[in-house]
Amino acid sequence: MILKKWVDAKGNVHYGDRSPAGQNTENLKLDSNSKVAIKMDKNFLLGKWRTDSVVYNGQTIPSMIYNFDKTTFRVEGKTEQAVISTYSYSNGVITVAIGAISQNSTVVDDNTVSYPAIGLGKQLLNRVK
Repeated sequence: MILKKWVDAKGNVHYGDRSPAGQNTENLKLDSNSKVAIKMDKNFLLGKWRTDSVVYNGQTIPSMIYNFDKTTFRVEGKTEQAVISTYSYSNGVITVAIGAISQNSTVVDDNTVSYPAIGLGKQLLNRVK
């Protein structure tokens, strides 16, 4: 299997089976036993992910752990959960839709994804092992 790796204009590393037209890419040859080859699919985001704490409008938002399964999303320590209406993966981008709200996350590496957060810019989620 060949996996393409490229870096966008903002310095973000992407992986996928196709890269954007005109983009310099590195072809990564992966065998069928590769953990990367197994994880880079629509199930990549399933499990627990941690955010870093951030300061927003002078207040610290603590680190949180998000738990994704195939049908629901919840924040650890909270009783509420949301039903995931759409979960898809394409060219290194994972899209999770909860009702009418859709969030794209870009795969950075095996254990990290980045996502845009309103008012905070790009944030990272790190896999909890």
